[in-house]
Amino acid sequence: MGGYVTITFDPVKGLESIRASLLGILLKWWDTHKTNWNDIDAITQCMMQMVLFKIRSLQEAIKGLPLVPNGQKQTIYLDQSNMASITRGLYESAFIYHNIFISTDNEDERQVLINIWKIEGYNNRHKVPVPDSMEEDVAQNINTIESLRNATKEILNRMDIAESARANIEKIIKRDSSNIKGYRFVKSENRIIGFEHIDFTNARSVFEHEYMDGTYSFLSYQSHPSFLSVLQFGQLTVKEHFADMVRPFLMVACFCATKFANDACRVLTDGERIKKQVEPNILATINFFENI
Repeated sequence: MGGYVTITFDPVKGLESIRASLLGILLKWWDTHKTNWNDIDAITQCMMQMVLFKIRSLQEAIKGLPLVPNGQKQTIYLDQSNMASITRGLYESAFIYHNIFISTDNEDERQVLINIWKIEGYNNRHKVPVPDSMEEDVAQNINTIESLRNATKEILNRMDIAESARANIEKIIKRDSSNIKGYRFVKSENRIIGFEHIDFTNARSVFEHEYMDGTYSFLSYQSHPSFLSVLQFGQLTVKEHFADMVRPFLMVACFCATKFANDACRVLTDGERIKKQVEPNILATINFFENI
């Protein structure tokens, strides 16, 4: 008789499986691509390392820790806000990478988003005071931003884009904002008629289904000292509640890490081939989550 199949999934083991898969892919890629990385490969492998560190940090966080690090027997607590912050970092990494490298339709669009991302990153250096000894670095930073602005304008010159959309992009690259967000090219057939920002709360721009709706808001209020996060910390921090507390964060982490890993393999030179060598089985966790 036909019917539904119930799948029991352990998110602790699942996240470890994803971590091992991503690490195996990265190590194999390093072994076969030792020099002459292009800009996109360099960015991708660096972000792979960052995601791996976030996963390891989350794995350590779910173990809990005592309030006083004196080695004596005492109550073990779970820092829920720390777990939320780490998981939110995984979400943001998957979101930005997908937005720049997967959602764009061609190399020009991708490069425009890369340049905006870089400009927003370099703008961060102007947000903090620096000593006089770093004046040359500040000047170089300004020159780099200006070069990226000019390069972006050159790309726009060869794109089929409405003047209003072009003006919006030029306004974005001129400002000194360092607030990272996603962007979308709005098109009518093949012509770009608009350029919109995508907030991190728009989970469907990355995950395409409703199962991640509300995730970023959940992670944000858990990360920040909102009253609700304080209330939940007081109610659910001791060890008997650990399993219930960690599962939501680990499930989100599994979805985000898998989304990033598979996107990275699509973009990385020889990434898909290496992924099939490291994880050839469709039932592997990194493949399983991609097909949900």
